[in-house]
Amino acid sequence: LELQIPMFGLYGACSTAGESLSLAAMTVAAGYASHCLAVTSSHFASAEKQFRYPLEYASQRPLSTTWTVTGSGAFIVSTEGYVKITGITTGKMMDYGIKDSMNMGAAMAPAAADTIFQHFKDFDRTPNDYDLIVTGDLGVVDENWSLIY
Repeated sequence: LELQIPMFGLYGACSTAGESLSLAAMTVAAGYASHCLAVTSSHFASAEKQFRYPLEYASQRPLSTTWTVTGSGAFIVSTEGYVKITGITTGKMMDYGIKDSMNMGAAMAPAAADTIFQHFKDFDRTPNDYDLIVTGDLGVVDENWSLIY
């Protein structure tokens, strides 16, 4: 409330950082602003309450349980600077029927793989065009959808 400037509030769980960067980049590229601040935050307890089992239940977690980070990040998107956002590939939901709420990586991995594939196709790029490709912790599962460490 202190800044009294226009703001979009986004909620996309793990995707909020990418969503806010995309919106900021499009806003700057279109000339609607010269600088945008893309801020995201997450709290483990909020995610547990919203998506899994409330912490008050004190239920035991399986070894394959994924955990939501408690953290925050902020990015200034501007027409100035050295780092450039040269393109955006927005992912789509993919439902492979994963029912284990404790293994979010298995539910998210197909969409992550599809988004990366689509990005390479849309921009005629390969993994060799990048220094690093980061998706977050999607885990590794076997043919029975059990998490492997």
